[in-house]
Amino acid sequence: MSKPIKSLLILITLFLSNNSIASLITNGDFQDNLQQWYSSGNVSATDNRALLTTDIGYFQSNISILAQGDDGTFSFTNSILLTTDIKWLIFDAKIDIFDDLLESDLSSFSEILRINLYDELDFTGASDLLFSSGSDFLVTNNWQTYQLDISALVGRSIALSFELLDENNKKDSIFQLDNIAFSANAISTPVPEPSTFILFTIATIFLRNCKRNY
Repeated sequence: MSKPIKSLLILITLFLSNNSIASLITNGDFQDNLQQWYSSGNVSATDNRALLTTDIGYFQSNISILAQGDDGTFSFTNSILLTTDIKWLIFDAKIDIFDDLLESDLSSFSEILRINLYDELDFTGASDLLFSSGSDFLVTNNWQTYQLDISALVGRSIALSFELLDENNKKDSIFQLDNIAFSANAISTPVPEPSTFILFTIATIFLRNCKRNY
């Protein structure tokens, strides 16, 4: 292999490594249904997506839980080690049914999708991260990509948990999740990912310069 071609391959490899999403989550696209995920309550997978549904008759309880890095007992079975380059949690979400829009009672509690990142070594919970729909992010009835800053837990072993809380108003809500992953870089939206165009430009310029030199 010629020196210019080898140099180009190294350049492309470095570019891709700086723009990739880490595969710390197993089956984050739910291609294998709920394999590798711990679930509790009314959780299912269909069409390569996870569905969290509230059940009737509870009040402010963790009705539906979807987690990795823990088996629900806080023993941190197969905990997730966030490497030093990880800064973001990225996922897609939408609402199929949101019962708060159908309410007839006087409840002041809203059903919430809560995301917890539990620090394995902090038994006090002081360093755990908590994000809630409605305050930290807004889930709608259209698919959207969300990104949450988790840089405070870089280098730590954690468990990741999606928890849907019920309002106890005798109605169900359904939230869908997909493409759950950790990333070193924030995603720019709605601008399309320009990686292919950038790589093509780099390669063209590089090969043109090599042709001139040789």
